[in-house]
Amino acid sequence: TTTTTTTTSTATPKERKKNKNDNKIKKKYKNTDNKDKNSSRNKKISSQERQREKEKGKEKERERERGREREREREREREKRKEREKEKEKERGRDKEKKHEKEKGKEKKINNDALQPSFVSQFRDDKNKNRDIREIEKTLPSNGISKYPSKYYAKYLRLCSNGVPGQGPQPKYPIKYFYFFFFFFCCFVYLCFAKVMRILNRFVRFV
Repeated sequence: TTTTTTTTSTATPKERKKNKNDNKIKKKYKNTDNKDKNSSRNKKISSQERQREKEKGKEKERERERGREREREREREREKRKEREKEKEKERGRDKEKKHEKEKGKEKKINNDALQPSFVSQFRDDKNKNRDIREIEKTLPSNGISKYPSKYYAKYLRLCSNGVPGQGPQPKYPIKYFYFFFFFFCCFVYLCFAKVMRILNRFVRFV
């Protein structure tokens, strides 16, 4: 068995009609309110997006400006490099001129030395080229001492001693070794002297 309950409203017919009209008006304007809210929200979003786009545009412009600045910096570096290269070229040109002048001077010297033994002029060339002593020795004749005057040969050997052309005789050992051995030599002399004095003292006693 089912029981049905009926609710009867205490409102009068006029009030009911008024309530119906009120509900209709509410329903009608409910959608428009939502539209207004949505439109204002959309306006806010669109303004924020526009602001973001502006910021992005500014950032891109800044990036482009940085790129242009880098390009200008590279251009300046290239210009500096070109200037340096030009300076180096000038220096090389000056060095070549100096070498040319030296070569002319050498030729004059060789012409002046034409009356002297040939190995003297040969030595001067080798000294300037800074060749090794053994290579210079190869150019000398085997009977150099007997064939040429001794003073020239002695001068040649003096200048080329120890394989260092043009620097003169070099010490075979560094100077610190000399002091080391000199100290031991002094000690040895002192000990010998002390020994001799003891022997002399004994001899004097016996006498």
